[in-house]
Amino acid sequence: PRWGKLSRWMPADSMLVSPDMRNTIFALGCLCLCISRSVVAEGPEPLPVDKIADKVRPSVLTVINAGREGYAQGLGTGFVISKDGLVVTNLHVVGEARPIAVELQDGRRPKVTEVVGWSRKDDLIVFRIDVLDVPPLTMGPGDKMAQGTAVVAMGNPLGLRYSVVSGVVSEVRDVEGQELIQLAMPVEKGNSGGPLVDAEGRLRGIVNMKSAVTDNLGYAIPVATLQAILANPAPMQIGNWLTIGKLNPKLWKATEATWTQRAGRIIAHGQGEGFGGRALCIYQPTPPEIPYEVSVRVKLDDPSGAGGLAFCADGGDTHYGFYPTAGKLRLTRFEGPEVSSWTILQDVDSPHFQKGGWNHLRVRVEADKLRCFLNGHEIITLPEMDLRTGRVGLCKFRQTEPEFRDFRLGKEVGASVGADAQDELRQVVNAVTRGDQPPDQALTPLAGHPETSRDLIEDALLTLDKRSRELKKLSTSIHEHEVLTALQQVLHKDTDAAINLAEAALLIARLDNPDLIIADYLAELDRLAQEIKDLLTDEEKADASLRTERLLRWLFIENGYHGSRDDYYSKSNSYLNEVMDDREGLPVLLAVLFLEIGSRLDLPLAGIPVPGHFLVQLRPADAPDAGPYFDLFDRGKKLNRTQAAELSSLPPDDPLMDEAFRPATKRDTIVRILRNLIGIELNRQADAALPYLNFLLTVNPDAPSERLSRAVLLFKSDHPAAARTDVEWLKEHRPDGMDIERLEEFLQQLSRP
Repeated sequence: PRWGKLSRWMPADSMLVSPDMRNTIFALGCLCLCISRSVVAEGPEPLPVDKIADKVRPSVLTVINAGREGYAQGLGTGFVISKDGLVVTNLHVVGEARPIAVELQDGRRPKVTEVVGWSRKDDLIVFRIDVLDVPPLTMGPGDKMAQGTAVVAMGNPLGLRYSVVSGVVSEVRDVEGQELIQLAMPVEKGNSGGPLVDAEGRLRGIVNMKSAVTDNLGYAIPVATLQAILANPAPMQIGNWLTIGKLNPKLWKATEATWTQRAGRIIAHGQGEGFGGRALCIYQPTPPEIPYEVSVRVKLDDPSGAGGLAFCADGGDTHYGFYPTAGKLRLTRFEGPEVSSWTILQDVDSPHFQKGGWNHLRVRVEADKLRCFLNGHEIITLPEMDLRTGRVGLCKFRQTEPEFRDFRLGKEVGASVGADAQDELRQVVNAVTRGDQPPDQALTPLAGHPETSRDLIEDALLTLDKRSRELKKLSTSIHEHEVLTALQQVLHKDTDAAINLAEAALLIARLDNPDLIIADYLAELDRLAQEIKDLLTDEEKADASLRTERLLRWLFIENGYHGSRDDYYSKSNSYLNEVMDDREGLPVLLAVLFLEIGSRLDLPLAGIPVPGHFLVQLRPADAPDAGPYFDLFDRGKKLNRTQAAELSSLPPDDPLMDEAFRPATKRDTIVRILRNLIGIELNRQADAALPYLNFLLTVNPDAPSERLSRAVLLFKSDHPAAARTDVEWLKEHRPDGMDIERLEEFLQQLSRP
């Protein structure tokens, strides 16, 4: 998109790293299930945000965008604007001349039938779908929006579908010659193409980009720009829209789905409308007279689907199919659109089938029988004569997106390598894989059949890669279990005082660093405390306040410990061992260090977890609440209670309650460290937050936002059963602020096959 040349702005579906961990945790944790009850700004009878969301949500859908290679790259947002199925989104979401795919909230994937209008300059596209039961959004006025106007957007930020966010219009300004609405609201990856509505739920703009420099700042295209495109439509059938990877119509005719070609490979996207999602791509040249052969190499991305050869095809519902499915090879006769007119002639298990790799299929059509070959081996011979006329081609079923290459048709296409020779080549590759034969000795036999050899090596690599990933996952699971078990043992004490806080914090660090030797750092804490003890005067030994001052000077003035400002969101700041090594860290980790050395100096110290900050308080036995507070992030600055309250992240008009100054337990402190790490990973690579979420929920199982966050991540990483367990826990415990109706919707989504 044209926004790519802007250095400070990028499309809203570009991946960003936000500097605000708390907002990210909240956004992911809520999944739009805990909907804000705030009210939008002034306007004629403004609706609460949750009511606006209820009004807008039925019209919103997900747009799945594809790269030049045809593979899905991410999720954007679109919305319906008319009863006849017109959909609006950003052009950069779908790309020019690319396949367009959408998914409705109930999981249906309607067919895109035509592009009605588009503008590269304005980054908008309008297309039509063949489903007419989606309620359209109400179009708002096209006049310029005033500063401070309350607005609401809905989209799929970071893949979290149908999430809502509210904000205000900062200004309507010119950006590189185009009038855009500047927004004061979070805009993230996946928001592109989403609707921007006013307090009455009327469409006022289309979200399209955000700031790459700061959060809570984005832009939207005014609705007047969309209205101009609708006033001058330029409709074209979707087949004419697709030009990248388009098949040569003189050679191929696709009856269903979207068939594209790339680097000599044909790829099938989507599925047909009939039973089983059957889709055909028929080769237009007429086959030779019987007998003849047709062959192709095929690779399935999903083994539960199917894709292979079609032959004796009438161009409609009648044909044969020979294809792999669920690890077997199947020969089927199709004589109509319904399953009752389909006959599975043979279903064969074959040791020659390469799971996950390329398989060479070949069919020989003779006058009185069909002969089917797999990787050079004849696996089916059937006296079948019901169908003999028609063309040949490719077929696919269900959701899989198969790849095809080396399609051949002729009197005898044969196998590129005979079955016996192929078995010999496979034995050579297997010998190299096991280490029984040096690769240089294998070059001569393999180079004689380069294409087949490359396929066999690719299959071997896939197998090795899968085993490597499985072993690595097993090793990681063993380590996580070991560390979690140790952490449970450390925290499972009768009293808070009996918990070794430093050991617990070091165990969190060891989760990411198996080589960390915890005993060394516990001994280093003892050594540091002894070094300070050796410096104490008799007066300091007798006075806790003076000992505290001595500890502060030693850490922050004499030895350079400091709060991390330039690299605040580095995970190193949350690892106690690295804080000790680098003398830099987050407030809570500096507090752990201070508390642990202080306990060895017999100092009555406690961590104070005010919202958004972590302080330490000196709490003498005779007047614990009267002791001063220390901001260790600011080199141990001494504070009174009023000054400590000013460091809170709460709004100034929301005074801190006494509970905010209650000392944190050691378990609470560990939870705080884990939440920091969760926030960091959610901003970088969300899946990496799962181990920390598992740890936190083991330490604190009654944490609803983290339980919901884990459910979302488990769902996104294709573990719906585990996600369902967390959502059912939330439904049973009904934590405050949780929308039970939306939880039910999430449960239904998790139950889909």
